[in-house]
Amino acid sequence: MYTAFKAFGSSVDYVQVCDSDTKLDPLATVELCKVLESNQKYGAVGRDVMILNLKDLLDGLQFGKSLPVLQFLESWYNQKFLGTHCTFGDNCHLTNRMLSLGYATK
Repeated sequence: MYTAFKAFGSSVDYVQVCDSDTKLDPLATVELCKVLESNQKYGAVGRDVMILNLKDLLDGLQFGKSLPVLQFLESWYNQKFLGTHCTFGDNCHLTNRMLSLGYATK
């Protein structure tokens, strides 16, 4: 995700992230975009999780404004847990960073 965020930079208005095994409704992106555009304070929006595989539970940011993401990209990428580079919980961490900038999530 970090590489994609860096590559696109501010050339896009929104970024959408999901796991490789996520199945999106054909209108999901359109609906998520409508929510973000409905209120300038919204920085990110999640989606209704319908779990097909009960062993996997996902949460956190799924679709957000690219400019706020760029503001915390480096600190998000370089996060550590107990002194070790942390590579799990990406979506939750993105959400928390978005909230820390004063944006709301929906």
